[in-house]
Amino acid sequence: MYDPVGGVAECDGCRRQMLVELRMIRNLEAEPQVLDEIREGIIFDFVCRYCHSTTRLPHPLLVYHQRHLPTMLYIAVPGMSRHDSQWTGTDLAQVVRAAENLTEAPHVGWGELEAITPVIENWMTEPTPANQEAAPPEEPLPDDLEALLARIRERLDPSAAVVDQLTQVDTSLAELSLARRRFGEAADQRIAEVTPVLEKLRIAVELTQIEELIDPVRGATPQGFERALIQSTALEERAEGSQRAHASVYRALARFKLDEHSGVEDHTEAIAILEPVLPVLRAEAERTWLAAALSNLGMMYYEQRRTGAVDTWIERSIRVGEEALGLPELSRVDSLRDRARRAAVLGNLHNAYGARLTGDPAENEARSFRLGEEALALLDPAESAFTVALIRNNLGMQYLRSQRGDRSANIEKAREELEFAATGLRREHAPMEWAMVQNNLGICYQERYAGDRAGNIEMAFTCFSNATAATRRENNLGEWSRARLGLAMTMLERDLEPVERFEQQSVDLIEEVLAAVEPDTPVAGECHQQLATLFGRRVNSGAVEYAGRALEHGARAILLHDRDRQPRAWGLTMSGLSLVKAQMADPDLPGSLKCAEDAIKALPRDSLPFEWGIAQLNKAVVHQIHGNLGAAVVHGELALQELTPARAPVIAARAADVVGECHAEAARWPEAAEAFQSAVTAFRYAYQDAARASARTALFRQAGVAHTSAAYATARAGDLAQAAMLAEAGRAFALREALELDPDTVDLSADHDSDEYREYLSALASMRAAEAAVRVPWLAHPRTTAQQARSEDRQRQSELESARRAAAQARARLTTPAPTDVAAIRRYAAGLDAVVYILSSAWGTVMLTLRPETGLIEKREHAFTHEHLAALLLHRDGPRGGLLVGAVLGGELMRQAIEDLQRSPVAGWLRDGLQGLGTTMIVPMGPWSAVPFALFTEDGSVLVHAVSAEVRHHCRTRLARKSGRRPGVLGYAHRSLPLASREVEAVAAMFGDGLTVPAGPSAKDDLLAALARFDHLHLATHGIYQLDEPAESAIYVDEEPLPLRELIQHQLLNGVRLAFLSACQTGISDVLSARDEVVGLPSACIHSGAIGVIGTLWQVDDAATLLLVQTFYREYRSSEPPVALARARKWLRTVSAGEILRECADLPPALEFLRLRPSTDRPFSEPYFWAPFIYVGA
Repeated sequence: MYDPVGGVAECDGCRRQMLVELRMIRNLEAEPQVLDEIREGIIFDFVCRYCHSTTRLPHPLLVYHQRHLPTMLYIAVPGMSRHDSQWTGTDLAQVVRAAENLTEAPHVGWGELEAITPVIENWMTEPTPANQEAAPPEEPLPDDLEALLARIRERLDPSAAVVDQLTQVDTSLAELSLARRRFGEAADQRIAEVTPVLEKLRIAVELTQIEELIDPVRGATPQGFERALIQSTALEERAEGSQRAHASVYRALARFKLDEHSGVEDHTEAIAILEPVLPVLRAEAERTWLAAALSNLGMMYYEQRRTGAVDTWIERSIRVGEEALGLPELSRVDSLRDRARRAAVLGNLHNAYGARLTGDPAENEARSFRLGEEALALLDPAESAFTVALIRNNLGMQYLRSQRGDRSANIEKAREELEFAATGLRREHAPMEWAMVQNNLGICYQERYAGDRAGNIEMAFTCFSNATAATRRENNLGEWSRARLGLAMTMLERDLEPVERFEQQSVDLIEEVLAAVEPDTPVAGECHQQLATLFGRRVNSGAVEYAGRALEHGARAILLHDRDRQPRAWGLTMSGLSLVKAQMADPDLPGSLKCAEDAIKALPRDSLPFEWGIAQLNKAVVHQIHGNLGAAVVHGELALQELTPARAPVIAARAADVVGECHAEAARWPEAAEAFQSAVTAFRYAYQDAARASARTALFRQAGVAHTSAAYATARAGDLAQAAMLAEAGRAFALREALELDPDTVDLSADHDSDEYREYLSALASMRAAEAAVRVPWLAHPRTTAQQARSEDRQRQSELESARRAAAQARARLTTPAPTDVAAIRRYAAGLDAVVYILSSAWGTVMLTLRPETGLIEKREHAFTHEHLAALLLHRDGPRGGLLVGAVLGGELMRQAIEDLQRSPVAGWLRDGLQGLGTTMIVPMGPWSAVPFALFTEDGSVLVHAVSAEVRHHCRTRLARKSGRRPGVLGYAHRSLPLASREVEAVAAMFGDGLTVPAGPSAKDDLLAALARFDHLHLATHGIYQLDEPAESAIYVDEEPLPLRELIQHQLLNGVRLAFLSACQTGISDVLSARDEVVGLPSACIHSGAIGVIGTLWQVDDAATLLLVQTFYREYRSSEPPVALARARKWLRTVSAGEILRECADLPPALEFLRLRPSTDRPFSEPYFWAPFIYVGA
């Protein structure tokens, strides 16, 4: 085994960087799978950890087999020059020469992969010279004919392999031909009697050989069916009577399978081959061949229903199936073969009755299930894994299609059956059937709304991806199409970034299928349906220019779907069209309502409750768009009757939001509060079910908004206590969850010597190990398929979720979790004068002020909406960029943004609400996190920014503990900032003990190595906030970023009392996506173990920062960090030029301008200089 070469490549799917493992030397003897990798075309394929898509990266490759050394084969990279190829190949060959101790010089053959593959195949199949067996010598004929016939009888071995049996028969026939010449006329009669027997025997063996080619248990392939078709056709010409009929049975089956894998739905040719031989087979004494023919014909009739005349073909299928079932030969169940034969007929009847249109539907379905169960009862899964898997697959699909009983329960039964089927098949043995089951299981998960919706979609994506990897358009068009269509839609619902790229990949997949199938087939209808859905999503997101394409594809899908036979597809397509017509540039209200109503009528509530509920929800949205609020509420509430939080939490939350929004628009605040609180409940279910981190992140984004809406409406309804509880509960889900598990936040009263505490620490260590396994950089190498990567990823995620549950349970046994009520918030806010929650909605803004000492809650309202706030943050038009753009670009843009904020309608309201509160913890909801509230507290009020009151409480618990760190400061100054080194020196001088990390290439490593020693951290460096990817926001140590993710992953700040991030934009949180996860460096530092953090909201002035830092640390000697920061801000705002000149004996060059100012001038009175600094923590 040779060491791989590591590298970095860009994923074709998501454009993220991925680590790759390039294996440039492969030993065929040690790694025989190399040939399979070459045949399957995956030897240069690498799987992305993030999106699981495959990227092809051709690289130099040298292969060899030890028995053929010193000859080796080298495949060059396309586009590499001949000179570079020769040098690379020669270098790799020398590595092999040294490893294999070759005395001869290597002989390297050069060529492209396609040209070299046959040579590799020969190397793998050729026996070694030492093991080659000499051809057996020809035996002389015996002296008399009877001795020859005895030898022939002895030679013929029915237990031998088919190939050997053919050789035995051919040898015997050749000997009889020689015997005719040797023994003359006297032997003619005896030889004439024996020869036909041997010829019939040969035909029987050939039939067995054909059976092996088409037997799926042995791994039937399209190539095998092609060979079977050729051999059976030739055999029909030579055989007579029953044997010719038997050959026709196999020929018909081979033709049917080839057509099926090619996507041909008309099986007339196969049926025409098989039907004429039934009279011959009915005349046979032993009618097992008749049973097989009838079973195959029933299967063909069943599939022929796709061409039309469904009733006729299904009835024919049932007729021949019942005839087969009535044969005495099928009543035998003694042997495995007998049981398998009967089970096959039962399975075909199970399918036919399941699709039957005549008679009582309930009776047909019941009989279908009975037949399927009877078939399963005949078979042992260990002995007949393949057949059992197919029957289980069919049962699963029957449950999935069933229009009787509880839809959710049917989907769960379908999932159980299909998962069982998936375990019974192996891709390498039965690739086409395996792909079929993977597709069906993907559909099942795609339609499953119960439980973790994101997890269901991830499982569906995995199944469709598996099927995609196992199918080829040219030999399995049906499953190839289904796999690609399923992959396209689940790729969208995974909601990974960049959305636009994955959307385009979905469009490409669907259009590829559309180009490959006939334009008037059901598959084409599904393609148009999915394209309509995809373009409809874009319209729903505001891109109304896609409405025409959505309507075009939707109309085609409606024409190709049968409303009665395919109510789900027809109804969902029509429902989607209703939204498009309601939102296009020139809305069609009557048309949208008609589409919505037609969809509801087409979807039977009893058998398709989820789909019916979605159609009701879409109709509610249509009414809402056009201002029919009463009708919207009616249909939204109808939707919620089926889409309950427990059964479909994410969709239930959407329905509850629509109802709440309509009530809010009509100022019915109690009703709005109730609806929004239902959405909160739904997200709680969804969060509990979500296993994957990516799924939870998506829920944070939505759940935070739901809590804000619920808190706002509840406050407007007058229940201020409940509103405060909702506001507190809607903040920082994952951060609170992490802090609740942190040992440093365990109550001081807990017994650290108890068994419970040791169990808790053990569970926590397991959880940390599972987290590390998920986060560890993952090497992509060609030995790992996309299927394996997804399976391993799913296993790691499952282990992490189990570890999280175990840690949470252990912590709960140690300290019983308390409910988040007003009493808890008052306890969390102990020592403060006020807690202020500020939240905005589409109907206005509310400020809730809680007095911890008395429990009194005050409410202030303003008409300032979420849209008004968004305009302050990010101006879409004009040269003024808003607070966020100003924060990133700084300078004049930030000054303009501050002016806009101070002149905004809400400024005076904020000032009136925040002035005079004393020491105040402010909890800004959503985009309010980017607002500098210090602007509105110029009276000297102390502000503590908090992710939530509970997070502040956990920080106080940490503060009460001994950290084990020594008092002192670890500092670092970026060399590109003129005043940074002076700032850090001043801080170090005030502490008396500490370490300043020198700038240089090793600065980051030196900083991390020293981080565990001191209880204070001061970084004067550059910081950057990533608007599009907040988790990549970072501070820079020399030229290396220290990103948010790294802080959290390694718990770098555990025990740090104060981290002062004197850098640009270190205080900004993720506000663009309304993700109340509060992704930003301050919360990341808290997550990483810090007790308090000072950061900045925008690019800061170096000179002003130096003065504020010096003043802060002077004040910090005698006061808590938020108090010291408030005093330092006030000092900077009010200090005069003369006072600065008197205090700074050694004036830095950046402050020389003060000598030119009047001594009474206040150079830093603008909010631009003093307002960006915020404190978060205890």
